Amino acid sequence: MMTPAARKFRLALLVVLGAALAGACATASPPMRFFLLSPLEAPASPLPALGDILVVVGPLQLPGYLDRPQLMVRQPDGQLSLLEFDRWAEPLAEHLTSTVTANLVRLTGSPRILAWPLPGRASADRRILGRIIRFDADSSGMAVLEVQWSIADRSGEPLVPVRIDTYRAQASGTEPVALVAALSDALAQFSRQLAEALLDGAPD
Repeated sequence: MMTPAARKFRLALLVVLGAALAGACATASPPMRFFLLSPLEAPASPLPALGDILVVVGPLQLPGYLDRPQLMVRQPDGQLSLLEFDRWAEPLAEHLTSTVTANLVRLTGSPRILAWPLPGRASADRRILGRIIRFDADSSGMAVLEVQWSIADRSGEPLVPVRIDTYRAQASGTEPVALVAALSDALAQFSRQLAEALLDGAPD
């Protein structure tokens, strides 16, 4: 038979366990969400073919503030808010390069567009180099890509001299899924400009 002291100890233990469980529930973290940029759909009428030239995309260098897995939102005062539980599904530098590559393949219909680095000793006829200056969305849902880029030929001579361009896309909302969709749209604008520049410099 349980003694009064044992009953008191059991009751105190239940109270402590109940409080601990309530605290754990109250402080439970939301689930982590992972995002990828969306490549372009293949257009109904692709751009003219690039011929047999081999194009390499990258590397695309990132600024230090983007070298992290979390998505970020730019505030009106210039501060950047990290979305701790909303993250890129893979390293952003590699993901940007692979997405631009996929976009160019679909825009031009050419399978000879590859992401840097090239395997083996293959040598590219065209190389797209870039430095991302800004790639984020603000609190109103405006996504901005600012990038410095150029295109060089096999010998390293510039076909398109270094330039800086900015691309913007308005998100349908301020939720992370909408912000990522707008960032994909901004990257698609950049990809279209690259495709046109490649075609301008393609051999006849």
